[in-house]
Amino acid sequence: MDDYGGYEAEYGILGNRVGLALIGAMGLISSISTLVLIVYIVYYTFLSKDHDQPMVQGIRSFTHSALGVFLCSLLVSDMIQGAAFAINFKWAADGSVHSGMACTAQGAVSQFGDLGSALWSLAISMYTFSLLFLVQKPPVWLTWTIFVAGWTLITVLPIVGPYGIQRLETKGEFYGVSGAWCWIGHGYQLERFLYVYMWIFLSLFTSLILYGLVYLRFSGRLVLKGGRFHWNSSPPGWSSGIFSSGTREHTATSRPYSTFHSNAASQRLTESENNGIGKHLKSISKRLMLYPLVYSIVTLPVAACRIGAVSGWKPPLPMYIFAGISFTSSGLTNVILFIVTRHALLRKVVAVRPQIHVTTHQVTVLEDARGVQTIHLHRFKGSEERETNSDKSVSVEFDEAFSVPKKYISVPVHGSAPPSPDPTGDGSTPRPS
Repeated sequence: MDDYGGYEAEYGILGNRVGLALIGAMGLISSISTLVLIVYIVYYTFLSKDHDQPMVQGIRSFTHSALGVFLCSLLVSDMIQGAAFAINFKWAADGSVHSGMACTAQGAVSQFGDLGSALWSLAISMYTFSLLFLVQKPPVWLTWTIFVAGWTLITVLPIVGPYGIQRLETKGEFYGVSGAWCWIGHGYQLERFLYVYMWIFLSLFTSLILYGLVYLRFSGRLVLKGGRFHWNSSPPGWSSGIFSSGTREHTATSRPYSTFHSNAASQRLTESENNGIGKHLKSISKRLMLYPLVYSIVTLPVAACRIGAVSGWKPPLPMYIFAGISFTSSGLTNVILFIVTRHALLRKVVAVRPQIHVTTHQVTVLEDARGVQTIHLHRFKGSEERETNSDKSVSVEFDEAFSVPKKYISVPVHGSAPPSPDPTGDGSTPRPS
């Protein structure tokens, strides 16, 4: 097969030129949408000064987690991949896909994005499998190892190809025409497999196998008893909660893992607590399962074309065009998924804000001889002057805890000393809470 894959006579057909332009358009849309989302995440993570806003706290908490790091890496790879496919506008305008500087650039950049998308989808699959099926939270050192090794591999391979592997006289240029766009040339079939095919197929099959096991676990067919998994022939049913609304999410929060019977629910909750996995982390994991699954779907057409080409079958150019449109839509679909699931990923941060503001007060409880208790709240030095909503909720909580009517509560002015024991001498003694 020649360097053009046998399609050089078909690129100039009007319908195929429109298809090449559609690949470029989808690549451009994916690249811009992921860039906007990345800027949004970076702004609220590092630049925003509204530290008390729940959305800011939620984004910062998520991006500092392992799943957040992997998802952001996936978005960066999608953005790079989309930018590479945007070069297809040139092929549509020229009516041909040919070797040259633009072809080399598209091949190298698309290799960067293709490999990154496959690797980070695989990382998300394995991490969520560990959380949901094994009920084990991977150690931090493993997360950093995957992160560093992944980006090292993604960066090094595109450079090694043309400078260390290319054999111009016998195999041609390392980056050349490959169907409806430019990628690794036809003379480097083994390199194609090692560079991308292996990782794409590994991500596809791993996601299917791992999420199949997760399904069996959550449907109740696989039950953990005595440290071993056992098959349950009469499962209680499946309810993933991935697409649940806010009301349903709230219900699931009050009844964790309600898809099992009560005994199974208690067992899974105990496992999670013992292994440092909270309900919110497992909720995030369920939603992040969608990213590798969507990647598998959009990758299937191009995988079919590549397998056919390796086996000697020549896929029709329109099929390559459809595969290119589907493949490069990965960035756009991931952005849509983030928009749909963002509230579920970030909502739980709001619930912990009152606990943070409790530390800004000192509480002194005075009890006189008649048994009447008085609660005094005064701020520590350096605390904020304004009274927040969380301060009000703290007062109510203390009222309920001590069963003291509100008329007995006094809040000294900021900076005043704690009240002394009962000055009347009737025997009251202070009790710090």
